[in-house]
Amino acid sequence: MSLKFEFNKGAENPEASQSGIVSHEVEGHVRTLCLVMPQGARTFLNYAYLIAGEYAPEKSSITLTFSAHSVTLKGHRLESLFNDLAAHRPKEITATEERYAATMGTTPHVTEITVKAL
Repeated sequence: MSLKFEFNKGAENPEASQSGIVSHEVEGHVRTLCLVMPQGARTFLNYAYLIAGEYAPEKSSITLTFSAHSVTLKGHRLESLFNDLAAHRPKEITATEERYAATMGTTPHVTEITVKAL
């Protein structure tokens, strides 16, 4: 067993590689949500400033309203992600290309993330 394997053992999350969503592992007081765009750009927002969330199954989208930003997530099978967001569980959400939707099985799949300043 190599040192590298032991060092990275706790950091690997097999669920994340499948769905592109990483959850907080332990309860904490300060939580942030990191949004990773397909091009690699990242934005993080503090859950303390999350005012409201709306799931629109007919549009396959979730809209999150923070005090200074509006975030729209589009994709497939987003209901469980919405429930996790309401509980402040996701730590990171990565948007992946639409062509990978079929490989995601029953897990949520985010294909587009839009962040707008209010």
